[in-house]
Amino acid sequence: MTGIFYSMKKLILLILAVFALLPIAHASISDWSVDVAINDDGTTTWTANMVYNETVSRSDYFVLTDITNYEVSADGLPIACNIQKGPGSLITCENITAQSMTYIFRTNQQVIDVLQNYRLFTYRFPITQTTGHYSITIRLPLGSALVDASVLKGTLLKPFDPEFGIQGSDGRYIYVTWNLDKPKLGENILISVVFEQISEANTAQLMIFVIILVAIIVVLFLVIRMLRRQEKNILPILTANERKIMEILIREKGEADQRVLVKETDYSKAKVSRLIKELSERGLIEKVSKGRKNLIKLKKSINPGKLLKQQSKEKNEEK
Repeated sequence: MTGIFYSMKKLILLILAVFALLPIAHASISDWSVDVAINDDGTTTWTANMVYNETVSRSDYFVLTDITNYEVSADGLPIACNIQKGPGSLITCENITAQSMTYIFRTNQQVIDVLQNYRLFTYRFPITQTTGHYSITIRLPLGSALVDASVLKGTLLKPFDPEFGIQGSDGRYIYVTWNLDKPKLGENILISVVFEQISEANTAQLMIFVIILVAIIVVLFLVIRMLRRQEKNILPILTANERKIMEILIREKGEADQRVLVKETDYSKAKVSRLIKELSERGLIEKVSKGRKNLIKLKKSINPGKLLKQQSKEKNEEK
């Protein structure tokens, strides 16, 4: 019996201590937002904004954990406040004249490891003051992501809870936000998120893949550009004799019998053969044997239509 009475006495003292730390009743809040950023070391950085319905001379903020490095501002201006610690921490600001309060502080480690490499943040947010709107945002560490629900199947955990939370991202950090209208005074909102650090190895592989892909695109661009330049500048860099051969092939839409080239140019067979060899070595034409005749063709990379337009343009410029 003595043990029971001792336990009851201890519980009553704890309850009285909590109530002693609860804030004194004051003006109601129109909007109350809490932003909790989870740090890599498991600690959290809080930013709590409270906008009152009227100007107040006193404001306080209560959390169920020890806090450090706290800063408070009233209507955007820094002010000095007192902190009282017990079962939780209570920041009290008195003799103020403000309608908007911002509390920034850091907590001790609140993140635990669960299910191998997965991490769990959980906290019970008490509604200690009357408010018209209350929002909670939990921001994951940089490079972290919520664990997929399929991984947590069969456990009591969820990627985030309560389920009416809204997942989002600001481009760097993933976060979950819960919005509540007129929560009940004394209500406790139990929030939890399960997240994991994105593998550095996967990130490195992705970066290597992106670099290789960009390199391939750049090389292809340079090759195409080089071919286009080559195609564009073919005629001006040819000798008069070579150009005559090319002009016939262009006129004949890319191919002609070698005998036609001899006849059209009025060159000897030996000279035409030598010109064909030189143009072939430069990668501009190719010789295809068909029975007793040789068919001379422009390379596939050479567009006779474009060369014809170029030739016409040069003739017009000469006029």
